[in-house]
Amino acid sequence: MKSITKFIMVLAIGATIISCTDSKRTNLENLVATEWTLDSVVTEVVGLPLSNESVVTIAFSDSTTFAGNGGCNQYFGTFGTEATSEDEDVISIETKGRTMAMCPTLAFEDSYIVALEKVTKFIAEEDKLVMSNSNGDVTFIFVPTKK
Repeated sequence: MKSITKFIMVLAIGATIISCTDSKRTNLENLVATEWTLDSVVTEVVGLPLSNESVVTIAFSDSTTFAGNGGCNQYFGTFGTEATSEDEDVISIETKGRTMAMCPTLAFEDSYIVALEKVTKFIAEEDKLVMSNSNGDVTFIFVPTKK
């Protein structure tokens, strides 16, 4: 009887570990499987509100690079992730460059890039990407880009 109880407990623990591992893999898979459009920003963190005219996007590749549009200019860089035992995974983002188009105003785009590099955690679900800074403040909420 004790053998059966131990077997069931080992099986339950194994299933829990596997399900946690799968959910972490899904978080990263969701991040890289989707092009994201910025839906909202926390103005107190970013410094400026998202303009209704701006379409800001980001797409993460599975080779640790990303690219997007900051509302006027294209930008690109590198990123790294690390799975944690919590719902949020760790991310580090470094912008490597962007185009220099003549735009009426670059204030939001500049603030966006600075805030993006301060993001340290993310949750990527099928219908949204939430990014937070090291203080735990939600910075950005992205939704899948409609094609």
